[in-house]
Amino acid sequence: MSDNVVDRKRSYILVVEDSPTQAEMLRHLLLQNNYMARVANSGENALEIIKEETPDLVLTDIVMPGMDGYELCKKVKSGQFNEDIPVLLVTALSDPKDLIRGLESGADNFVVKPYDGADLVNTVNDLLLDFSLKKHDEREEAAIIIDNEQYIVSADRRKVIRFLLSTYGAAEKKRRELEAEVLNRKAVEDALRQANKKLNLLGSITRHDVLNKIIILNGFIPFIKKKITDEKVLEDFVRIEQAGIAIQRLINFTKEYENLGSESARWQDVDSIVNGTLIQQFANRIELKTELKGLMLFADIMLEKVFYNLVENAVRHGGKISHINIYFIQDGENLKIICEDDGSGIADKEKESVFERGYGQNTGLGLFLIREILSITGILIKENGNFGKGARFEILVPPGKYRLST
Repeated sequence: MSDNVVDRKRSYILVVEDSPTQAEMLRHLLLQNNYMARVANSGENALEIIKEETPDLVLTDIVMPGMDGYELCKKVKSGQFNEDIPVLLVTALSDPKDLIRGLESGADNFVVKPYDGADLVNTVNDLLLDFSLKKHDEREEAAIIIDNEQYIVSADRRKVIRFLLSTYGAAEKKRRELEAEVLNRKAVEDALRQANKKLNLLGSITRHDVLNKIIILNGFIPFIKKKITDEKVLEDFVRIEQAGIAIQRLINFTKEYENLGSESARWQDVDSIVNGTLIQQFANRIELKTELKGLMLFADIMLEKVFYNLVENAVRHGGKISHINIYFIQDGENLKIICEDDGSGIADKEKESVFERGYGQNTGLGLFLIREILSITGILIKENGNFGKGARFEILVPPGKYRLST
């Protein structure tokens, strides 16, 4: 046998794990690698076993009911037993305080869950080899303060180096996992982008063909109506004409909805949007006041459509409306954008249904689209006006989705 390999047949590992499934997995892994292994289901049970027979290494979970892994390690290292029993902690914890507590308890190394079987076996073998050399550096005691808590750590340099190397290994493993996750996510995003591109192309072609047919249909109906003398038949053709117009509106809406979420959300200047030409075209019909300077929203690229639809909806359905005010106020950690008018308002029983698809005399898609656009970044909208005095739409923006600058 070479000098740097431990004779595993002579190595007896005590596994301390309260989960039967995890314990059996560890035991099986060790047996596969020519170790002898025995399981204790608690810290108390482990101490009873150690009194009977001394293991070559204790492999213990930290989080257990009753006596946890730290307390077990302290007792193993207390002098009641052979202090040369190495203790290897298995933990899902990664806070610096947890690592310091491991050193404080006297543990010799640690492995972070979820672990790779080969890595765990290598750590066990390295620790056994290190202890088999019977070389012990002088222990040094140090007081370490983390988050206003003091920990007294007594450890030799070899143990500290082992902990540092394991910490580096755990951090490097996490980095590789995150890197793989980023690459995988990028591949998924690229695939989704390509799929959306093809679906959008298909939708565009289909929409174009359907619209052409609808335009032809709507173009012929007025000529046919002129030839009809029967009033009942004429009424039927009026319904057909209205249905054709409604279909055309629906098809046009699909073009808008197709763009929803097609690109990543971004920070947008609300004042520039509301005071742009698309929305300000209504200014010659009503008085449009805004107080939005310095407000940025993290929202879908169709944010402009939100304010356009709010203003257009008020002008079209608000009755005798003379002005619209759009401004924002702080509401605790949230922010509210208010869009209010002096029109007829919305009845209490309809305040929620106005956002449903198909509501209203036309296609009922404007306010539905508004809610869909805002919801992409967790922004909410509701109507909270007084019926008969005007509509009041409140857009509730959560923390992190808005910025204010002076």
